[in-house]
Amino acid sequence: MTTYQKKHKRVGCLPYHFDNNGVLKLLFMKPSDPKYGGSMFQLCKGKIDHKDEPLEETAKREAEEELGLTVNNISNFRFLFSEVAHHASGRKTLIHLFTARVLDPDNLVPFHYETGEIVWYEADKAVDNIRKCHRPLVSMAIEKILMEL
Repeated sequence: MTTYQKKHKRVGCLPYHFDNNGVLKLLFMKPSDPKYGGSMFQLCKGKIDHKDEPLEETAKREAEEELGLTVNNISNFRFLFSEVAHHASGRKTLIHLFTARVLDPDNLVPFHYETGEIVWYEADKAVDNIRKCHRPLVSMAIEKILMEL
């Protein structure tokens, strides 16, 4: 089993909602500068701020910072899984992923300067339009979200 150093661990949140037609939509962010994680849309994720910060709090903090999603605008917040993202460079990052159902997708607050833009993708289009190393994780997340229905 691989041990991941702090710099190769991230905690993320994949917000979702169902539109008026029942279509599953997922919220992604694009960094304002590629040095913050690439130039494509990707999962909202970040580092644990301090050793005592619970994973749940990290995920909620990152969702607010990177997506503008506040805790009073979510329900069904839950841990989904911990999986490894395999980067093209060969680096591996362990991502602890949470999901959150968004109550009002139009009620987001301004996001952090590290985010250039955010987008809601329909689930069937998301995987083809996001960072390659996140695609398997998002595919698994979509399957788990839809199994809950």
